[in-house]
Amino acid sequence: MDNRKKTDVLNRYFEYKRIWDKHRYPGENTKELLWSQQLKERQLRASRHQRKKSQEAKEQVLSLMAMREEEERAKEEADKEAYEEEVRRQQEEVVPPPPPDENPSDDESDDSEDEQKDTNGLPVH
Repeated sequence: MDNRKKTDVLNRYFEYKRIWDKHRYPGENTKELLWSQQLKERQLRASRHQRKKSQEAKEQVLSLMAMREEEERAKEEADKEAYEEEVRRQQEEVVPPPPPDENPSDDESDDSEDEQKDTNGLPVH
């Protein structure tokens, strides 16, 4: 400060102000200081409360998502079991056709004789 020129008035003012602001008298602006401290404390409490609420909401959403996933898995398993049961039931119900006869010509001759007997009521030769 001793080396400052007389023309450097603005810088000298800010330097004096900085020095003056360093020195506080006891009790000076105590109300203002108390209010600013209380305001800061309120803001801190509010931000903590907000963080706590957001954390609780996040946990609630995650638990709901987990419950939905569990319900979907249970539903898929039930659907899969029902499908498998239906397939088993269908496989049990399916009766394989009888094997084909080895002599189809014999069957035809028997049928033709049966037809002749039926139409006349008497055996036809």
